[in-house]
Amino acid sequence: MIALYRIELRLRSALGTPLSADTLWGHIAWGIRYREGEEALAAWLARHELPEPPLILSDPMPRGYWPRPAVPPPPRPSTAPSAAEAQLRKQLAAIEWLPEDVWLALAEGLSSNKLFAAVKAALHKQPVRSVIAPQTHAGVNRLTGGTTAEDGGTLFATERRFFNAGAIGESPRYVVWAYSPAESTLVQRWFEDGLIGGYGRDGANGAGWIEVLEVSTAALPEVPNANAVVTLAPFTPKPGDPIGGFFRAGVRCGRLGGDFAIGPTPDGSSLRQKRPVASFLTGTLLACPPQDYPAGPPSTVGRILAGVHRYADIRQYAAAVTLPCRLEDGLADHPLLNPASQQEHAQ
Repeated sequence: MIALYRIELRLRSALGTPLSADTLWGHIAWGIRYREGEEALAAWLARHELPEPPLILSDPMPRGYWPRPAVPPPPRPSTAPSAAEAQLRKQLAAIEWLPEDVWLALAEGLSSNKLFAAVKAALHKQPVRSVIAPQTHAGVNRLTGGTTAEDGGTLFATERRFFNAGAIGESPRYVVWAYSPAESTLVQRWFEDGLIGGYGRDGANGAGWIEVLEVSTAALPEVPNANAVVTLAPFTPKPGDPIGGFFRAGVRCGRLGGDFAIGPTPDGSSLRQKRPVASFLTGTLLACPPQDYPAGPPSTVGRILAGVHRYADIRQYAAAVTLPCRLEDGLADHPLLNPASQQEHAQ
């Protein structure tokens, strides 16, 4: 029996890598490898090909917020906007998150105009933003132990994401939604084992300290007669996934972690980078017409990808939990949400 879990995380340090479902899933996979061994990890990965995969995640999202769905903006007015109006539209275009109360008021009747109004309401209610700060380092000469070299010192910079803690003693908190047939205690152990050494880049140097606060069963907000979903992580579609929607397209360029981040893979490869994977990003909106989905929209989309590295056992997480919503008739009839109408229009 698959359960939906709400995992609350607390960020305790700067980040060297942005929070994302695929990186988190990779950490969890390595945690299983270190605790239970190579055979256990191989079995866990193989179970992702079954109808009930062991773990499907959302991105870590700011607590109390949902991603802004990729809905086209309302028609622009016929008159040229003033400088203030143009600046406001620019600010609204950059809004990524909707507070939970704003989303709940919007989810049962989503349209371009309503979303535009909701984004305006959320303009000054955004979660704690990260500050990206470059850190300059001097390359160390491993022969001399110093930074001097015949042709001068070598400087390079790395980026760290720092967060304003807000209230005294309060660190930013994030929520991950996860489907799994495992018990909550096992899911919590997966997260703790995966994050024990830090998250992402420079975890060994203090970055990416993330604390698992709580794992509990929960439910996503219910939407009567839902006919669409918003994706909560980047994903690559699998056969049978919805094909009509408003998409945010991008490319995920994963890197190897764990032992393979510092040493060769079992086949001797020292290539650290995975092959690029075309994906639809968080906030993609997929239409799920009732005639095609009589049981309701799918709760997950996407898949786990093989063939992303020279070493055949490497995988890329490309699945997502979905958030249901209902499109109003004007938006539900949009040609981009109806592949058949797209073909007729093209003819």
